[in-house]
Amino acid sequence: MNQNPNEIFNINSQYRLISSISSLRELCLYKTFEEENIKDNEILLILKPETIKFSLNLKTAHIELENKKKTAIKYDIDDAEFCLSEPGIQYGKRYIEFILESEPFEKNIMIGISLYRNNFRFNESKDFYGLILSEKQKVYNLNGKMKTETFDINTKVGDKIGLLLELSFKERILTYYINKTFVGIAFRNLPHEKFYPCVCLGFPGTKIKIDSKIDFPDN
Repeated sequence: MNQNPNEIFNINSQYRLISSISSLRELCLYKTFEEENIKDNEILLILKPETIKFSLNLKTAHIELENKKKTAIKYDIDDAEFCLSEPGIQYGKRYIEFILESEPFEKNIMIGISLYRNNFRFNESKDFYGLILSEKQKVYNLNGKMKTETFDINTKVGDKIGLLLELSFKERILTYYINKTFVGIAFRNLPHEKFYPCVCLGFPGTKIKIDSKIDFPDN
């Protein structure tokens, strides 16, 4: 396996495996080399995963992006609206943190994952899986309707809310962390679709930052 000679491999870091013999192809983290039909003379490259940033195309006009698309700020109206990040994730393991730069209150911040969407208003959503931080609730789609359940989480401005996505063929799990400390598994058996880490912002002035250049949490 090939890697940057100045970088020490750390199993706790986020990596991608690429196969290279006649062409590049990304390998599935949940398949064996035999299942991926890797030959003895094949070259494997270890690469850092693509940086996840908020998308200019997957948000409303009332959400502005700053800091090279790492910070989302809500303007103008009180409606809860989504801002998705790219690239989406269908299979593999990724850890992303959202840094609270505003205090969570009265449902002004939701953090989770969503399918690709053309409509970014929360009250018309049918494909969001996440947490309403101020209400200590998880919210999700069930048979076309949004449902809520209690989820024990305590957050404040400055906290780093971590999302660990583990999307394999057998298990598809979303786990939450606060400042790298395990909170709990919020969702299992997620659909076999491509998900986009996202935020849903309510009141004007609500602000949040995304960071995907980080290692997996220890626990």
